[in-house]
Amino acid sequence: MSEAAHLSKGRQRKLVVRAQGMGAAYVLGQLTDQVAADGSLPPIPPLPASLHETFPASRRILGVILGAPTSKVCLLRGQLAISGGQHFPSRGRPYPDIIPVLHYKWHAKVLDRLRRPEEHHQQELAHTPESKRALDYLTSNSRFDMQDANLLS
Repeated sequence: MSEAAHLSKGRQRKLVVRAQGMGAAYVLGQLTDQVAADGSLPPIPPLPASLHETFPASRRILGVILGAPTSKVCLLRGQLAISGGQHFPSRGRPYPDIIPVLHYKWHAKVLDRLRRPEEHHQQELAHTPESKRALDYLTSNSRFDMQDANLLS
């Protein structure tokens, strides 16, 4: 998993109860890419190290560089269908608030995964325009430009 909705179990339960009470069919989140402070692609730290210490900076990589969807369905009533990548529900009334979802994709193994998705059980990533844009950007730049105002969250 490369995403983490930042809600404690108690807050998750309250959200479910509120959403059900409002008749909401799903709850959307907004992805924010978490990257290294210098824009590099460091390895994921071993436990019990904090992901936030390694990837402290929030940027808008998905939406700005990749042109990819930045929504993420966080809760969905069981009978509803959902798109690949869990970005869009098939139908239903949304919960009115959007919750933050931290996206931890930009680490040392991402280039290999983008180059050979079939070897990482990610056939759906093969040859997608977003994957190609990510690979092209990182091949050309080797890291994210942390001074790029367009990427600021």
